[in-house]
Amino acid sequence: MFLRFAANTRGNVAITFALSLLPILGSVGAAIDYTRSTSVRASLQIATDRTVLLAAREPKSAALADIQARAKAQFDANYHPGKGVKVATFAVNRLGDEMTVEASAIVDMSLTRLIGFTATTVGAVSYAQRGAKKVEVVMALDNTGSMANNSKLTELKRAAASLLDVLEKSSSDTSQVKAGLVPFATTVRLKPLDFRNAAWIDFTSGDGSDTVCQGSGKKKTCIDHSTNDINKTTWLGCVQDRADPSNTRDDPVVVGAYATMHPAIACRQSEDQLVFVQPLTTNFSSLRTAINDMKAGGNTNVTIGVAWGQTLLSNQAPFTEGALYTDPDVSKFLIVLTDGQNTQDRFGSCSTSTCVTQMNTRTKAACDAVKATANQPGQSGITVYTVRVIDGDADLLRNCASSPDKYFDVQNSSQLEKVFIDIGNKISALRLTQ
Repeated sequence: MFLRFAANTRGNVAITFALSLLPILGSVGAAIDYTRSTSVRASLQIATDRTVLLAAREPKSAALADIQARAKAQFDANYHPGKGVKVATFAVNRLGDEMTVEASAIVDMSLTRLIGFTATTVGAVSYAQRGAKKVEVVMALDNTGSMANNSKLTELKRAAASLLDVLEKSSSDTSQVKAGLVPFATTVRLKPLDFRNAAWIDFTSGDGSDTVCQGSGKKKTCIDHSTNDINKTTWLGCVQDRADPSNTRDDPVVVGAYATMHPAIACRQSEDQLVFVQPLTTNFSSLRTAINDMKAGGNTNVTIGVAWGQTLLSNQAPFTEGALYTDPDVSKFLIVLTDGQNTQDRFGSCSTSTCVTQMNTRTKAACDAVKATANQPGQSGITVYTVRVIDGDADLLRNCASSPDKYFDVQNSSQLEKVFIDIGNKISALRLTQ
């Protein structure tokens, strides 16, 4: 009987399984706990990243102790550890213009407790350079008649003001952020008293003289254009597209070469109510006033908004407030918003799909010209964000943006403020980390 008992192996599997169960559970538990720890570390990194960006916005005169207190409050508001996770350390340090935020958390283990591991510590560290970059931001905003619908213009004013708030808070001194504004319809509008004598504005409706002659001899024909000339004294400031191809490019203005000059025009419809173009400035108070004064009126010409956005951001005349594209310390951004299809420019008023397609081709060319500034050797160029509000050509705007993540399709005007704050935060983050 003893020999038969010794030879019986029917219980070996159970014994073997029991003996191997612990390491199996330990291995599975290690994988689960590792995944959990990795997730906690990622969340911790996001929280320190956000915190250091805010700490880097503090004025240089702020005491470190005050910065640390505000940073800790911000970190606590953003980071929610969850069950089984406890923040172990948090520190903010400043060395010159560099800010550092470090944090660690203790993560309780689950199944790996079975093999003796009760907890692990994960950490995150984030850096930001105060004032590492200066930024220039221009908002080219649709002010056409349709913007009066669905509270679009009201929400746009709130959103644009919030963007300025974000940009202003991201700077520790007033020289670090400049912003400009291009309200557009079929035209843009300049301050008549400031620009009626500017050499780069054409008051002859683009023909360069009162009388234009073509041909010679018996075939010579002359047309008197004097009735089309714009009276400088009564001009209300409206400017239409330049002649092709300067209308879609930032070609230098050559005084006397009318195809390169900006044509003054009698304001169409209610475009005499357009807010004046605001060149790049650090005076955010004046920009907020201009934004608040925006009114809806006129048809849509996205091309002129894009083109004038580049005009403000470039360093060449007529506006030279922008830094050179080659300045490594400056990043440039153009935000283009519209709520409709292209409908009218200097070349015609659209009633057919062919006309709209032609206008869209011009808008694409203008967008490509802006984005091309970032593709030149030694240039940082311009980054383009686009926003579609309920209506408009989604493909046109998506392709106009510098990348797909910089295109926003807003289906409710109340979402505009969130989108603009998001854009402002992205611009601020780039300024502080590049």
